[in-house]
Amino acid sequence: MDMKDLEEFKVWNTADVFPDPIWKAKYPHKLFRLQKKAKEFLDNSEFLNAGLERDGGASSSSDPEQPHMWGESQEFYEWLRNPSEEIWQSWNYQNGNRRQITKSWVNFHPPGAWTDEHTHGNTDMVAVLYLDAPTDSGNLQVHNPLFYHWEGTQRIAGSNSWTNVPIETGDVVIFPGWLLHRTEKNNSTNDRMTINTNIAASVNFQNIPIAKPTPADGR
Repeated sequence: MDMKDLEEFKVWNTADVFPDPIWKAKYPHKLFRLQKKAKEFLDNSEFLNAGLERDGGASSSSDPEQPHMWGESQEFYEWLRNPSEEIWQSWNYQNGNRRQITKSWVNFHPPGAWTDEHTHGNTDMVAVLYLDAPTDSGNLQVHNPLFYHWEGTQRIAGSNSWTNVPIETGDVVIFPGWLLHRTEKNNSTNDRMTINTNIAASVNFQNIPIAKPTPADGR
């Protein structure tokens, strides 16, 4: 495409008719206290399981103690409340006043470990906080939900299935529970650790905390 064609193409824009399923932001506060708490929790938990974690990975998804119950996590969940509500509305979800945390857990990946592909069933929204994501520890990967529609077209081979969502320490990724996803293998020499939270319009579970001013204590 020559310069004239490029200039003419600039008048075109995507129609943007479908909701964006994947949102990412950087958590703006310090993570030290939450990292320390999560590591202590993993060291002492009697309920860790392999589940979907491969090659040495572990999850606290079976533990009755959940990260959203910790005092150390309240600043994060207070920060998460408003953006998650905006994203909820952008997906045209209803019953936003009934959004509640249904489950939270820690995933731990030492070098070589990874999470296998899965969805979160009937969970409306998933939020993942990357507590520790060293360089080369692997990205989040999501499967194209339009795979079967695009397959068989002129798309380049290998461009229509799994796509990387680059991540680093402090990133927060939000996506719908129906989205098929997995992680890359941790190819670093350090551990990767995440806090994962399911959010749904449900009852009988703890509400997402109401946002409060950020403590000015240097955390």
